[in-house]
Amino acid sequence: MISIDGMKLRANASRGANRTYEKLVADILKAEETNRWEDGLFGADRGDEVPEQPRTEAGRRAALAAAKERLAKKAGRRKESEVDPIEAVHQPAPRRIHLRKVFTELGVTSRTQLSSALFDRANQTRTA
Repeated sequence: MISIDGMKLRANASRGANRTYEKLVADILKAEETNRWEDGLFGADRGDEVPEQPRTEAGRRAALAAAKERLAKKAGRRKESEVDPIEAVHQPAPRRIHLRKVFTELGVTSRTQLSSALFDRANQTRTA
């Protein structure tokens, strides 16, 4: 049993897992020795440092612009700056245009009416 702030917690610790002070000091000294050896081998850097370009805001912006340009070139599109943002936003999606045409053609105003109208039309073609 372990008691912390008056709260009793059940605990299970093996006597073999317990370490003496001398064993803890030996483990710490061995870890420090390994760290110094690796520093001599690989340098003082940790190895998870951010590359030079993304460290600054300007570098990140340049990297993103270059990536966008590569993607646009790969897709065969114009540069983003050549597209009028207002024109791009106000273009209706092709699916919406198609749905509007279908709604108008069938004379319906809601999706529920659309599904029943399509069901009726399918039944008419089966019987014809």
